[in-house]
Amino acid sequence: MAYYTQGTSALQQKQVVRKEPVKLPQPGSGRGRHNPVREKLFYLVMVLLPIAIWGVAIWQSASVYDLNTRISKSERAIRDANIEASSLKQQMDKMKDYAVLEAEAKKNGLRTPSESQIVKLTDKNGSAPASSSKVAAKTTKP
Repeated sequence: MAYYTQGTSALQQKQVVRKEPVKLPQPGSGRGRHNPVREKLFYLVMVLLPIAIWGVAIWQSASVYDLNTRISKSERAIRDANIEASSLKQQMDKMKDYAVLEAEAKKNGLRTPSESQIVKLTDKNGSAPASSSKVAAKTTKP
């Protein structure tokens, strides 16, 4: 094939002599060069540092979100407790009224006791104890 591509001079080809010596690759240069350990550690730190900062920022925002949900739940529980306390206070105020208390007792099937159902306590001396006389004094005032 050389005959056709290079014409008549193909029969008389001369060998080309290189004037420059062939350069052999030196260790540590070119493609085969490896990064030293310090440079590798530097790259590793430069990659891991932003990732660590990002992780801390995400963790803090998640903890803030968690605190906000806890605060809202606590506020809701306090609001519910206040509503329940006010309704119980209203019921307590209703029950302090003697007429309402008596009506509620009659509604539940209770009635005033007869004289035979009342038991009076006495001391060994035959007199009423001091605490029962105070109770009797309080009940007889109205």
